[in-house]
Amino acid sequence: MFKRMTIVTALTLLTSCTASGALENTAEETTQMSHEQASDKQNQDTYPAGSTLTINTVMTSEGVECPAVRGADGTLYTIPSMPQTFEAGAKLNIMIANPIIPFASFCQQGQTLDWLRIDWISAKGDILQSWEK
Repeated sequence: MFKRMTIVTALTLLTSCTASGALENTAEETTQMSHEQASDKQNQDTYPAGSTLTINTVMTSEGVECPAVRGADGTLYTIPSMPQTFEAGAKLNIMIANPIIPFASFCQQGQTLDWLRIDWISAKGDILQSWEK
């Protein structure tokens, strides 16, 4: 009996909301929130100042589908759109969004990075060349 009363009460409330136009207001609010969420997503994609991280890496020959690098802590990363071919042992500083945003990739190994900037570093620590997306 309690469940039946709850359903009847819910139907009565729903009917009264529809009659007063409250459901229409809720739909408008939902649409507005969707636009705000889309705007927030667009702002995240622009990577505001202070939201980047640079990973010091060394190129490896481990990449099967994508070029691969190892971070200073030994983590394997893959780079699906490497701007140039590098030999194993090349030092690269890779700037990414912070935090790392996971995404689907065909690389099939390691943590795939969506890089913002790649610096090719000499043995002395100088930047030999840089690429930005």
